[in-house]
Amino acid sequence: MAVKSLVEMAPHDPEVQRIMEDHKAVMQASLEKCLRQAQDNCELSKDKSPEMITALLMIFMDGLATLATGTTTPEQAHALLDGQLDALL
Repeated sequence: MAVKSLVEMAPHDPEVQRIMEDHKAVMQASLEKCLRQAQDNCELSKDKSPEMITALLMIFMDGLATLATGTTTPEQAHALLDGQLDALL
C-alpha cells in the first residue's frame, strides 16, 4: 500500500518524484550490471542488449504490479515472469 501511495503522489510532489526516479535508476543500473556479468560469464549471449532487456523487464514489472492489484494469483504472476524471462533471455 505504501508503494501505491508513493506512485500516486509522485506526479504531484517533486521530492517523491525524485525518490522514485532515483530508485528506478538504481534498479536499472543493477539489472544492467547483472546482465553484463552474465555476458562476461558466457551465461547470456553477447548479441543481447543489457539495456533493452532491462527496459523491457522494468516495463513488465510495472505491468505485473498492476495485474497483482486484481485477481492474478501468485502462481499466475510467477508463470508470467517465467515466460517473460524465457522470451528475453
